Amino acid sequence: MPKGSSEGLFREALNKIDFDPTFIYKPPDDARNWKPTDYFLWYPVSLTMPVAGSAWFEVKETPNLAGWNLADVRPSQWRGISIAGELRIPYFFAIRWKRDGMWSLVDAVRLADWLDTQTERPKSVTRVALESRFGVSSTVGQLPSMIRAALMEGL
Repeated sequence: MPKGSSEGLFREALNKIDFDPTFIYKPPDDARNWKPTDYFLWYPVSLTMPVAGSAWFEVKETPNLAGWNLADVRPSQWRGISIAGELRIPYFFAIRWKRDGMWSLVDAVRLADWLDTQTERPKSVTRVALESRFGVSSTVGQLPSMIRAALMEGL
């Protein structure tokens, strides 16, 4: 299944989040411009104050079942994670596990911070670590509520 179908499934989940109003922007896949992530999201964080929250989402997929290859993250995305961390904007990896159709919603800033502490940078991260230490597991049906919970409460 091409990544585009995972991006489409993730976009459907974003569209189902019950924030009003919500603005979702997917920058074009154009190599001439820096693209730190697949989706930018702006949403209200308070019902009584006109304050907007923001989050960045990068959709990935893997044919693996037990681990995720960090080579799937482009240098421009690592840079985006660093900038998002400095600005305190949540940046999430939404990883689709093609073999079982499950998703991992991962706090990319926390993952990058942990990677920076390793004396030898690992080439991959186990699914168990992604879904316990850095994020959560989700079915495609649960994904909208998991995203909403991550935005409101964190992972």
